[in-house]
Amino acid sequence: MWKARKRNFPILVAPESKDLTNAGLREVYDYWAELRGGRNMPHPDSVDLLKLAPHLRKIYIFDTVDGGADHSVVFNGNFFGGETAALRKGDRVRSIKQTPFRERTLAILKMVIDSKKPVHLGPIKSVYVGHEFRVIEVLCLPLSSNDRDVTRTLSVFDYAEQ
Repeated sequence: MWKARKRNFPILVAPESKDLTNAGLREVYDYWAELRGGRNMPHPDSVDLLKLAPHLRKIYIFDTVDGGADHSVVFNGNFFGGETAALRKGDRVRSIKQTPFRERTLAILKMVIDSKKPVHLGPIKSVYVGHEFRVIEVLCLPLSSNDRDVTRTLSVFDYAEQ
């Protein structure tokens, strides 16, 4: 059984495009900022996945459920494979067995919902056996159908091999 461990992650709440060193994450952030216009957060219906085509494999989109107590999969780019590859539209994040992916995902989504701002995590070294050579970065962006509450999130993951 996996047990949560206290870790120190580099986390930045409300980053700006210039704060992101990963080009792919910066492209998705800039697209989100463009969609936002004068709103606090872009409307979920304004996201056009075709415009994010180079990044689709690295994108997860979640609907906020029960005020942020859980999250339902809208889109799974299947970046990590393994257990996350089985996640289908409508599946809940809390249904995933306890793994570092699940716990980090829930923590990042909570930060986005609480702050109503983008959250950047990383770069962090992978904790998965056999993948310790990967350095992962995550950017999670809030979307809102009412411009007050986070009703959906757009997350993009990337990694570099060391």
